[in-house]
Amino acid sequence: MEKEVQEFKQGVLNKLVTKDTKTILKEIFEESNKNDLDIEINYDSIRTWNDLDDAMNNLKKTHSRHSNNGKMLNECFISVKKMIFRYFSVYKGRLYKIFD
Repeated sequence: MEKEVQEFKQGVLNKLVTKDTKTILKEIFEESNKNDLDIEINYDSIRTWNDLDDAMNNLKKTHSRHSNNGKMLNECFISVKKMIFRYFSVYKGRLYKIFD
C-alpha cells in the first residue's frame, strides 16, 4: 500500500512540473472559486507577487467589501494565497515554482 501511495505522489508531482505557472494559477483560482464569482484576471500580466496582489486588490475594489459578494471574494483570495504557497515560493517579490 505504501508503494502505491508513493507512486501516486510522484505522479502528481511530475504532472505539476510540466505545467506552466499560468495554468497552475488558473486552476488555483478555479478551485477556490466555490461561489462562482466573476473573477477575471489577466494571467499573462502576472510576473511577481505584487502583480498578483494588485490584480486581486483591483477585483476587491470592483466589489464592495461590505457586500456579500465582497466578503465571498475576500474568502476566495485568502484561500488562493494559501494554495499558492503550496506550488510557489516567493523570493524578492517574484513567484518561483517550487518544483523547478
